[in-house]
Amino acid sequence: MFRNRLGIMLIRMCQKGAIPGNAFDQTLKLTTTLTQQFPSQQCDRESPLYLEWDGFVSVMESWTNVMKSDSELRDLLREKAVSLARLVLNYDPGDALVLCCVLRCMNSGLLWVVDIDPQLLLQPYLQKIFSCVESLGKVESKTRKVMAAQNIAMQCFIKLCSQFGSLLLPYLPQLYEQYETAVKQDIISYSMRASFIEGFVILNLLRPDLEQQRVFLRQLMQDASTVLRELQRCGALSSLEGLVRYLGIHTSPEDPAFCPDHRAQLCYVGHVVSVVLKNSVLPSNRQPGQPLPASPEQHPSYQLTVPLLTQFVLPVIQLLHELWSGKAKHLTSSYFQHLYQLSIAEKEIIRGKVLSYSASQPGQGEGTSQMQNTLVSTLEVCLQCVANSFSVFGCQHMLDIGFVDACLKTIFPSTAGLDCWKMRGVIRGVTLPLVKLCPPEMWQSVLLPFLLQCCHTVFTKLRQSWEEIEENKTSAGVSAEQIEGIMYGAGDEGEISQEVIDEQFAIVLSRDYASLIEAVCMTKKQVEGEKGGEGGGEKCDSGEVEEEMEEVKEGGAGWRGSGIRDKWMSSHEIAPLASHLLSSGGAMCELLFISVFSGLSWGDTRCAHTFTNIAGLIIMKVSTGLLPVPVIGKLFEQVLVVAQQSNSVPLLQNVLIQLPGNTPEKMRAFHNLLSGGETAQLCKRRRVKFRELVSGLCQGHISEVYKRPVVFDLPEIVFKKQAKTETHEPVSLASLFGEESAL
Repeated sequence: MFRNRLGIMLIRMCQKGAIPGNAFDQTLKLTTTLTQQFPSQQCDRESPLYLEWDGFVSVMESWTNVMKSDSELRDLLREKAVSLARLVLNYDPGDALVLCCVLRCMNSGLLWVVDIDPQLLLQPYLQKIFSCVESLGKVESKTRKVMAAQNIAMQCFIKLCSQFGSLLLPYLPQLYEQYETAVKQDIISYSMRASFIEGFVILNLLRPDLEQQRVFLRQLMQDASTVLRELQRCGALSSLEGLVRYLGIHTSPEDPAFCPDHRAQLCYVGHVVSVVLKNSVLPSNRQPGQPLPASPEQHPSYQLTVPLLTQFVLPVIQLLHELWSGKAKHLTSSYFQHLYQLSIAEKEIIRGKVLSYSASQPGQGEGTSQMQNTLVSTLEVCLQCVANSFSVFGCQHMLDIGFVDACLKTIFPSTAGLDCWKMRGVIRGVTLPLVKLCPPEMWQSVLLPFLLQCCHTVFTKLRQSWEEIEENKTSAGVSAEQIEGIMYGAGDEGEISQEVIDEQFAIVLSRDYASLIEAVCMTKKQVEGEKGGEGGGEKCDSGEVEEEMEEVKEGGAGWRGSGIRDKWMSSHEIAPLASHLLSSGGAMCELLFISVFSGLSWGDTRCAHTFTNIAGLIIMKVSTGLLPVPVIGKLFEQVLVVAQQSNSVPLLQNVLIQLPGNTPEKMRAFHNLLSGGETAQLCKRRRVKFRELVSGLCQGHISEVYKRPVVFDLPEIVFKKQAKTETHEPVSLASLFGEESAL
């Protein structure tokens, strides 16, 4: 928050013309001071020098934001900016953690200086990157700090290739020669090799000759093809047992037969295929008269990547899904027994914390953590390869060669035993990108099979998960301290309740699933909406509405009074894909409705807001008669379930009030019927009074604990329900929502 305010203050100072030159003089003075300091010992995150450099990076990032839109200021500060960049590029701290800050500054805080005079600064930039790669590669102990510095250096190289590719293209042979030298000296890891290849692919795309591109791509992917042949020879891609033995999970790192390069090689092939596909866009600066490829087969990367999709990508996805499902536990050694649990990085992500360089998992060896991270990364890039292949070669061609059927037989059937956290990959990596890139003429033959299998698999998993969560809540047994432990880092990590972990998994997967349904059902209107009724009212700012909606989803604002929902609804409409699915009916139409209205009862506020927005748009389809009767019946069944569980939530009231023939009076009478009448309302008022009393007595830590959205161990304050003696006349759906209502 402090850094953000500092950046905003600096931007406003420069925009208002208030001493930008003097401010940059102070920045240059700070740079001179920092580049004259060297650590006397290894730094950590509490070291003064690291903290100073970390703050300096934030200052330079703020200057980047200032310079983006102010060319006059860039010209004014040209000489000072070049001097500052030279100071940073010539600085060698001798410590990996401080070097991370220097490289971060190069990656995000100094590229605008290179843009001022690329001919002068590009060569020093590249020299700094390659010198860091060489020095870090010769370090014997590859700590997390060293690996982080290597990753940032590679990010900087890729960004240079993206922004200054036309200037670097003539030097591509020299750059590749330096890369080959580093490979022969064995000073760069497989992950760094993949990053170098991504930069080279970006530069190679700028060549106007497609044949030159094809030849160089074959040269870049030669190592990956060699690794693939070794994987096939060992049987690592043909069975789960073969993969386990290839990775060495059946033994331990102390075993002489264990090879740590095997897991890196597996990930390396996936990354190479991913970066080639991701950047396989035909260059715009073709030679005059050069014809375009007549078919996807003539694409420079086609012959190199499509065989790898079927021989490597799909088998790896299937085997890793089976591995994470626990089918190889009987083959796993005692050293890797924690392989199927949360990795360190995943746990830190769930808690909203930054991964510490010195993080360690209790009772878990470093080899297990490295194996977890590598396999998770491999699965992610392989799933991305599937979506990228449709984007590059076209949905029609991938359907013609049978790749669609191969995906449907491989990806989704293998997800049966995955937990919610691992299942997110099929949404983020495959289905959601396919929804965005699939053309309308391919919806029925390509997108619908993917969407149906994905939604059915994920929705079934979520429904089971939330039912189990509700059962666990009723039986209690999980303390608020444990919830705070996993979410905010307090307490003993080794004693985190599995129920708490499962609930966080369900929340994360529910949000991803809600994003998928939102992408299917909703789209922004092409024309700006107007607020107000008659005449030319005030126009609706779509960006402002989106920001307000994000605050609402996080619980920062309410629906009523602010008018956020009305503005949002006026700027969105039903997507063409949703209209197609609703009009055609079938299993996907039914699943779409059930997902939307079931999601209203899931225990996450953000999901409730998302599904409420969707329901507000599609519920009007009920009155048009486009839906089959069984679908409408299941729809209202879910509405009644939600109403009975949370009849006091304004979000749900906004949905239910839109039902045809419904009125507020009918809603009040219906809720009184569901809640048991005046007795239940009296109990509710007593509970509210009790909470108000307790809130005045709680302070500090206790108050924060009981403000959490999920609290399991509150004292029992609900009166036991007595057996009902009175009876009510049954109310049918027809009488409830019809025009001749009995209520």
